[in-house]
Amino acid sequence: MKVLWVSCGLISIAIGAFLCFHFLHAAPVEGVTNPQLLPGSAGKSMVEKPASIQEIPELPDFVDYNSQLIPSLTLHCLPCHHNDKTEGLLTSSNSLEVVLERWKDFAQSHSQLPESCALQPASDVVLQTWNLLVRWCHEGAYIPQPEPQTGNDWSSDERNHWGFQPLSRPAIPPPDSERQCRNPIDNFIQKRLRECNIVPVERANNRHLIRRLSYALTGLPPQSSLYDQYNNADDNKLDLLVEELLNDPGYGEHWARYWLDVARYADTNGYEHDGEKPLVWQYRDFVIRAFNDDLPYDQFFVRQIAGDLVPSPLNDDYIASGFLRLGVWDSEPDEPLRDRYDQINEIVEATSFAFLGLSIQCARCHDHPSEPITSNDYYQFAALFDRLTRTVNGRLEISVPSASESMLQQDAGKRQQVQQLQRQAITENSEHRASELRRQAEQIEKTLTRDMTYRFQEFSYQKNSSRLLRSGNPESPGQFVSPGVPSVLIKSAELPSIQNRLDFANWLVAENSGLLARVLVNRVWYWHFGRGLTSTPGTIGLSGGSPSHPELLEWLSCWFVEEANWSIKKLNRLIVNSATYRMSVPHESLSARAELFGEFSFRKLRAEEIYDSMRHASGMLSRRQFGPPDQPKFSALHHAMVPEVTSQGISTSEHRRAIYQLVKRTLPHPFLEPFQFPDSTQGCVMRTDVSNPIQAATLWEGTDADACATALAEDLLQRGDLVTSDQQILAAYQQILDRVPSEHGMELSRQFLSSGENTERLKQFCLILFNLHEFSYVR
Repeated sequence: MKVLWVSCGLISIAIGAFLCFHFLHAAPVEGVTNPQLLPGSAGKSMVEKPASIQEIPELPDFVDYNSQLIPSLTLHCLPCHHNDKTEGLLTSSNSLEVVLERWKDFAQSHSQLPESCALQPASDVVLQTWNLLVRWCHEGAYIPQPEPQTGNDWSSDERNHWGFQPLSRPAIPPPDSERQCRNPIDNFIQKRLRECNIVPVERANNRHLIRRLSYALTGLPPQSSLYDQYNNADDNKLDLLVEELLNDPGYGEHWARYWLDVARYADTNGYEHDGEKPLVWQYRDFVIRAFNDDLPYDQFFVRQIAGDLVPSPLNDDYIASGFLRLGVWDSEPDEPLRDRYDQINEIVEATSFAFLGLSIQCARCHDHPSEPITSNDYYQFAALFDRLTRTVNGRLEISVPSASESMLQQDAGKRQQVQQLQRQAITENSEHRASELRRQAEQIEKTLTRDMTYRFQEFSYQKNSSRLLRSGNPESPGQFVSPGVPSVLIKSAELPSIQNRLDFANWLVAENSGLLARVLVNRVWYWHFGRGLTSTPGTIGLSGGSPSHPELLEWLSCWFVEEANWSIKKLNRLIVNSATYRMSVPHESLSARAELFGEFSFRKLRAEEIYDSMRHASGMLSRRQFGPPDQPKFSALHHAMVPEVTSQGISTSEHRRAIYQLVKRTLPHPFLEPFQFPDSTQGCVMRTDVSNPIQAATLWEGTDADACATALAEDLLQRGDLVTSDQQILAAYQQILDRVPSEHGMELSRQFLSSGENTERLKQFCLILFNLHEFSYVR
């Protein structure tokens, strides 16, 4: 019994010591920093850092066949073992292979150089070669298979897949003599309809078009004045409405949300800790400004992949490169080495999906089964991101200065000068002299980098030692690989010289703009019509669908690059000004006609559009832009799960647009989640638009719906110009549905309001209108 008590005591002490160590080292007090120095290229301190750069776990030190074993055998073994006279081993044609086969079995069971070696006693270099061979044998004697380097080994169909080809502008078909063609989009669409003997539907009425255009470009219902202004307008005058909407600040807020889906944006990291991503909202604001300012898409792409590497980067360039760091992150991984390569894989997958329309992560373990991507392609692409490091303070992420490595070095030197001047001021006997020293210190401090961003860092002293991992296992690394791009994208005989992310981004824009443009154009078309020019707007490779209108997709992509100069605003303008976009929603839809865009389809509003529209109708919506996200109002049960309010998520009674609401990965927004808001663990182009009972409950019984209905009812009762219940009914219809009720609807509304207490009944009446089908759909 005594032994048992002693054992239990020792175990308790061990557990207590472990927990103390864990909490003291894994979660330091926020704000307490440990000033350390990063190693410089000359072994001296380079940049003083306020917290640690996350350690990058090193791969096991395996012998590399190509870069280590073969050169050493060639230099030290082949001079003797080169023909049949040396123990019958070699011929000139298979020298290395025979050496390996002859000595492999012996080296696996012996650690000493064989006595038959003519170089006995052996020199140090010969012994090193023998030890290298022994190590290689014990590590599995892995011989990497050669991989295609230029894509020339792909089949003809794979090599000539339309998505990977250079842009080639097709001729615009002649217009249909019986139908209006407002721009080339209509020529292509009507040609395809004629070929299939399908007659398109007529143009939609202006009321429907005004609402459709407003939601398509700003994500908000139109102001009532727009109906009066454009109710009798022809198409040319409606083009003026399009310009008005494109210049509305809501345009960037609406279209930024599409991109944030693709970029897997969230304000927190996910996993159990789900810590905040400091200042990550700056990336969201950058995207909104980029759409409103019409930043060309090629620059938008380059900044996100390598904004920190462009010449003379601005603060927005550093912010944009935060795209690479938006993914989930485990602050306490069980296997740090595997977690490191999971992080790189996440960046590779996010980048290839967002910009190339390819999902290439299968090639991490083996050649891709459905895309022309080999494991070698994957690891060359992954090598572009291998040196990215995360700045952390224990389990907490921290932001970093908007500065290059050289600027950080200069700042470190300036901080030392400030400290020296402050020390001199303390010891100075003359107050005048001390004041002058403090003034000098303040002047130097003003020149230090002030802007901070959420992004990865990359330092020159970090060596690129990327290797192919056998079966994707970091514990089993293969040969070294250099940074590169998937070989199927290379069309020239000469391999591109790509050393870093900026080289890759510039190369893709210059040499493969067709892929970049087709992916974006196809997605923009999908976001407008609810159906892409291919059936898979997320993917454009071999595993993607074939285009229903290949010539239109190719022409639009060429036009987008060559004439629109990568302007997404111009692309949106061209689409919504087309007669194709302005077709009506028929009473009876025909699947063949709908698939070929001979009619417009009902579009269900996205989660954010419903959220914003309810607040807009109730008068609660705040149009204040940018800044830290707003904390949503959770129920008491949810609120217990929310961390303390920080600078990342601030509780507020202000009702801003949904894009400014906190996106917490482990605690989805209570209103947005039922309406298929994406989980943000990976990029998303196509949200599901299925209706479900939870949506009905959210609109009928949810706290958000109740608050909006209450606010609108109180506003209607307080307005001096709304005295009778009929006036209140008309105003509620106008506010929520942008129309007046029918005679039957008016009579039902009167009966409902007269059957109970005025305030509560009016609130319930507003709630009914929010739940009508036409509120949540655009036609």
